Amino acid sequence: MKPFDPRLFRDIQSVKGTIGFAAVLSFFSSALYVVASIAFAHIVTDTFLDHRTLSEVSPTFVLAVGAWVLRGFVNSLSDVETRRGGLQAVADARRIVVERISETSPRELKMHAGALQTLLTRGVDGLEIYVSRYLPQLAIASFVPLGLGAVILWLDPLS
Repeated sequence: MKPFDPRLFRDIQSVKGTIGFAAVLSFFSSALYVVASIAFAHIVTDTFLDHRTLSEVSPTFVLAVGAWVLRGFVNSLSDVETRRGGLQAVADARRIVVERISETSPRELKMHAGALQTLLTRGVDGLEIYVSRYLPQLAIASFVPLGLGAVILWLDPLS
C-alpha cells in the first residue's frame, strides 16, 4: 500500500486545504523550534562560557520563551484545523459513497451489502485519522529535515 493515494486529493477537495494549511503551520512550528533552540544555546554559552549575568541574557531568554509559547499556539491551531479537515473529509467521502450507491442498481447493492456497510462505517471513519494525523505528519517528514539541514549548513557548514 502506498503512503499516499493521489485519488484522495482528486475526489475529496477538502483534503487539499487541510494538508496545505497543516504544512504551512508545520513550517512555522519548525522555524519557531529552531529560533528557540538557537536562543537557548546562546543563553547557555553566554552564561557558562562568557560569564554573563541573568540581566544580560534576559532578552534572549524572552525570545526563547516567546518562541516556545508561540510554537505551542501554532501546534494547537494545527491540531484543531487538521481535526476539522479530517471530519470534513469523512463527510465528503460519505456523500460521495452515497451518491455512487444511488447510481447503482438494487441487485448490485444486494450482492455487495456487507462491503458497503463496512465502507460506510469503518472504512470512511478511518479516513479522519488518516487525514488529520497521518498526512500532516507525512508532509512534515518530507520538508522539515531539509529545512533543519539548511539551517545547520548555514550556521555551521563544517558539520
